[in-house]
Amino acid sequence: MDTVSQVAADHAELADDLRRQGVKDAMGGWIDVLGRSKSKIVPIDHLPQLLAGSERYTPRGMGGIGAMTPPEDECVALPDLATLQVFPWDSRFAWMAAAREEASRGSQGSTEANPSRIKWS
Repeated sequence: MDTVSQVAADHAELADDLRRQGVKDAMGGWIDVLGRSKSKIVPIDHLPQLLAGSERYTPRGMGGIGAMTPPEDECVALPDLATLQVFPWDSRFAWMAAAREEASRGSQGSTEANPSRIKWS
């Protein structure tokens, strides 16, 4: 699977730990220009790829910022592992805050194409 960065071996260990805790799915949520949370839910076995930037979006089609043009680049959600939370009301799900970045630029994404970009601290 195509990712923005290399898949880290320790992320597979994290996925195993979460699976043992009963987590079935993970998501990296970002906020669109209308203030809505967006994410893709992936099986916990896919967590290492999610953290490496595997989940792609069409920014204009998903973000409410106008019609998409054919040459428009895709974007990816890059989750911040420091924000990982297992839902206390449903421990089958883990959530992380994610920054939406242009797929071709990775973490060097343009804010012009990504006005909803959030810097998590």
